[in-house]
Amino acid sequence: MKQNMKRMLLVLCMAVCFFALSACGSASEEAVEPISPEIEQTMSDGAKSYLEQFASYSDEDLAAQLKQAEKQKNTVIESAISSWTSSKDDLGKMGEVQSVTVERADDDSYTAVVQASFEKRDLTFSLTAEESVSSYGGTSLVPTELSFVVNYSFGEKMEKAALNTLMGMGTVFLVLIFISLIISSFKKVNEIEANVKAKKAGAEAINQSDVPAEDRLSDHIYYFSRIQGCLYLPPSSTTTLYSGADGTVNPQ
Repeated sequence: MKQNMKRMLLVLCMAVCFFALSACGSASEEAVEPISPEIEQTMSDGAKSYLEQFASYSDEDLAAQLKQAEKQKNTVIESAISSWTSSKDDLGKMGEVQSVTVERADDDSYTAVVQASFEKRDLTFSLTAEESVSSYGGTSLVPTELSFVVNYSFGEKMEKAALNTLMGMGTVFLVLIFISLIISSFKKVNEIEANVKAKKAGAEAINQSDVPAEDRLSDHIYYFSRIQGCLYLPPSSTTTLYSGADGTVNPQ
């Protein structure tokens, strides 16, 4: 019983320590330096201005702005134009700005989040800027990221997820069918190769059968006479004969 009580006390102590640490962590997070009203107002006005400016652009204006950004190598504006171009067809005309919140992203960075209503759907626009010191000693906010996120409904998200799943499964099945067709074609390749070899052998047999019997017989006679000529030794004027018993040689 005493051991069980000790275990319960140990568990309670660990729980108290855990909550105390989490409270310390939250207290340290709350100790972040507050944003000055000037920066908050600048970020809020800049985010609304950027959003209204992008919403007023036509396709020709976007193309011109993109070309200018590429020329100046302004990757922030390039990414923003690409994000807006992929989102604007799902939004329609701009309605009104519903809310703007500014928060600190880092020691020298701030993020303004704009909630705006459009003709078809709502939009969440985020502007992130970094505080920079200019050459003359002043400070300015330089945009580092602009993002447009369309707020789709739950049904639309599920529909897109289902379509993506179907497209992925369809792609996998098509690849498998293509691989099976390639594997099955190997048999046909072997059959074609065997047919080609059989045709070549048949053609050679036909070429041999096309030769007349008289020609084949004359060829045999010719080769036989050549072999006989190689074996034939013409008699010389002197023939050497060996005697039988004494081993003397008697030329004739």
